[in-house]
Amino acid sequence: MQITRGYNNLAEALLEAGELEAVKPLYEAARSTAERFGHRLALRWVDGQEGAYRYYIGDWDAAIHVLDGYLAEVESGSPHYLESIVRHAGAQIRYARGDTAGALDDGERSVASGRAAQDPQSLAVLITHARLLIAEGRNEEAVTLANESLQTGFLPYNVVYDAAWVVHKLGPESLSVPLPETHEPWRSVVNAPLQGDLVGVADRLGDLGLRPDEAHTRLRAARELVSAGRRGEADEQLRRALAFYRMVGATRYVREGEALLAASA
Repeated sequence: MQITRGYNNLAEALLEAGELEAVKPLYEAARSTAERFGHRLALRWVDGQEGAYRYYIGDWDAAIHVLDGYLAEVESGSPHYLESIVRHAGAQIRYARGDTAGALDDGERSVASGRAAQDPQSLAVLITHARLLIAEGRNEEAVTLANESLQTGFLPYNVVYDAAWVVHKLGPESLSVPLPETHEPWRSVVNAPLQGDLVGVADRLGDLGLRPDEAHTRLRAARELVSAGRRGEADEQLRRALAFYRMVGATRYVREGEALLAASA
């Protein structure tokens, strides 16, 4: 349906421009239109896009509700192009909430569906699983996935932070492919972690509205600040990260943040 496609295309343009808050009413209008005309294919596309979007803006309970419904259809024998992106979002939420096995399974299936799609946007999602593997200490596997992802030469907004974090953790020398060029407002998200400015990139992510990535960066910045003996600054970053993680039920990161807060006392 051309109407819902128009809403989706405008939403993608706004996301690329960093206008995340402006996207919400577009997805709501697309869903309402698809439901009004009984257009199941359009509604399914909206489910995939909106489910992932709600992960990025921190509306995790709504995200899981939409994503699980979408994946139930996939697993009933109805594959869909957006599966890799949907599974990536689900993996991040499950990992944050302490479901390591479920997160890794979603991540591996995201990789498989991304490869099957053979499309740069789908393959770009592989680097998000590389970030999860790094968190689990599986760096060699992460390097392989990161190189495969970066070979597309395409760095969409939804994986910019993941790519920057992977390179920050692994070191640019460990990868055979450099990060592709991207445009503002996302260029500063790429550059700041590579320059060691984690608080700066957290502020930038907060401005853009990518709340899970903002909280992740603040938590990592706090760890570095504690190590440097800058406890007042560390506590400020922890306070802001924990406020988000408690709100969305991210028990893994709440425990990590509270332990770091106690260590900085």
